[in-house]
Amino acid sequence: MGDVNSFADLIYPISEDKFFADYYLKKYVHIKSEDKDKLRSIMSWSRLNEILNMNAFWTPANLKLFLDTSLINPDEYCDWGGGIAHSNSLRPNPTKVNHWLSRGASIVANDVDTLTAGLRRAADILEKKLSGKVQSNLYCSWRQHQAFPIHMDTHDVFALHVEGQKIWRIYDGKIDEPINHPIFSRYNQNSADGSARTLLEEIVLNPGDILYIPRGVFHEALASSEGCIHLSFGVTNVIGYDALVLLLDKALADPVFRKNMPGAQSPEGEKRDWLAKLGSEALSILTSEAFYKEIIEFQNEYFYLRAGYNLPDNIADEKSVKRFQVCFDDFNIDLIEGEYCLSRGNIIVNIPHDIVDLVRWVLKTQNFDMNNLLQNFVDLTPERIDYAIENLEKMNVLRDF
Repeated sequence: MGDVNSFADLIYPISEDKFFADYYLKKYVHIKSEDKDKLRSIMSWSRLNEILNMNAFWTPANLKLFLDTSLINPDEYCDWGGGIAHSNSLRPNPTKVNHWLSRGASIVANDVDTLTAGLRRAADILEKKLSGKVQSNLYCSWRQHQAFPIHMDTHDVFALHVEGQKIWRIYDGKIDEPINHPIFSRYNQNSADGSARTLLEEIVLNPGDILYIPRGVFHEALASSEGCIHLSFGVTNVIGYDALVLLLDKALADPVFRKNMPGAQSPEGEKRDWLAKLGSEALSILTSEAFYKEIIEFQNEYFYLRAGYNLPDNIADEKSVKRFQVCFDDFNIDLIEGEYCLSRGNIIVNIPHDIVDLVRWVLKTQNFDMNNLLQNFVDLTPERIDYAIENLEKMNVLRDF
């Protein structure tokens, strides 16, 4: 049984170069594995039972049942309290869940990527390689029953097949760059209503296989053996819409965007000039070095936090790392006659150009440790970082935390 420790391991025997050149964001691909145990370190029947037996974790929101594409009402498989003392919430009842499974219902377990070391590792591998947020759902289904009808997803999908055998059908009519927004739901509704789609290919997944499906590609899956498990890892990336959201924050601080539109009776030229100034100012912000660095930082932080505990070792590590906190929240960085200055009230101090970004990051982050600082400013020498921290402490910008 081979462990999956890298993206190259995950998509083997396809090479990374071939995957990104021929398939990524372009076309679906069935990655056949010669090793049926390739993915067992990520999920198996025994691991599925382990996580399902975490009864206190599951709710109707993260554990759903579907029978032939119809969602089963939570009242049909949940009880109030679920055997948990002093609980007044609905919890899945294993006896009732098993009853529905015996009738062919599928389990859809949402947001499972934090529950085991293997799931966390797989999600982290995808996030690191694809610079996106990754979330995983688990599907357990039975012969000739399916959870969802023909649909397209608004995220890229890596379907990791773990147990049994499942038929996937890929259809035509790819939607161009859909996102998670209500305006795209009508495409799936049309498919559910029976809109004709041409079958492009029927793919059989066996244990160890992976199917990559770019967002917008219509597909469906149907178990062809008694008892199937597959994991769907959905990948979303930073998009242009995110840049516009950041731009809105900048626009709020810019008087050009707060200026009234010329009145209804104003000459047409004034209205066009008003729009042109908005466009010019927006372009100026979007193409500025400061905005570039901000969107890069946004992308670098575009991931989910899945781990952080390794007791007691990481407590000892934590005690050995120096931490800092910004003393006040009203510091400003201004550009005065070509020089960057840090100001608070009547106090103004020049900032060397090479550490301006560091100071800006410190003021924005508020609380951080030295390791975090070093990771974000690898281009600065340790001496320059020590110089910056020492002077920020002398100026009462920072204090030990």
